[in-house]
Amino acid sequence: MKIYHIAILSVFISSNLFSQNNQVKSLLESGNKKHDNGEYIDAIKEYDKAIKLDPKNEEAFYYRGNSKFELADYKGAIKDYSQILKLNKNYADAYYNRGNAYYELGEFESAVKDFTYSLELNNKDYDSFFDRGNSLYMLGEYEKALEDFNQGLNLNENYSDGYYDRANTKFNLGKLEDAVIDYNKAIELEPEVPDYYYNRAIVLFNLDLDSSACIDLEKAGDMGDTDAEEYFKALCK
Repeated sequence: MKIYHIAILSVFISSNLFSQNNQVKSLLESGNKKHDNGEYIDAIKEYDKAIKLDPKNEEAFYYRGNSKFELADYKGAIKDYSQILKLNKNYADAYYNRGNAYYELGEFESAVKDFTYSLELNNKDYDSFFDRGNSLYMLGEYEKALEDFNQGLNLNENYSDGYYDRANTKFNLGKLEDAVIDYNKAIELEPEVPDYYYNRAIVLFNLDLDSSACIDLEKAGDMGDTDAEEYFKALCK
């Protein structure tokens, strides 16, 4: 009889767990739909329910962190990503996203650490190279930033912002001609980004190529860059 009772209890527990897992799955799916629709607060409510049912569900914390990030609640997002890493220290995306949250808070050293952890788990993740490069750039560590942008572009040679970021870094290192080459590549890939023309104009002025610089300022101004418009009026007419 005791064995029989244990068997029934086991079936009952298994049934409850199955039901709970289905509830969690349904809540995550609902939350993800709301997140994709930009309904971040409502998405968080669904993830809250999922976490209440399953406090060790990594996905629930991850998705909730992403919704908090979209609401600019970077500290809240960091808490969720950190909770994931307590549960699973090998969750590369949690390091990566937490790094971005630290970046948004201006905590660039912490961002560098997290992007480094992400790369230790996946050294082919070009986004981590680019974002660590940007963090190093903000810290004034231009040589290290340049190395990361080089690595990122080796993995993804069609990323226009990667060339733009590397060009900005080269400018700060005094490599003006090389910077122009990277701005050219960025513009070749994405010709409708005013910042590319504006920053190339700054470098061209530094190279005493004022005529070409004015063409770039005018182009950026035509795209809606008001700073470029003002500089064009002041420097080119």
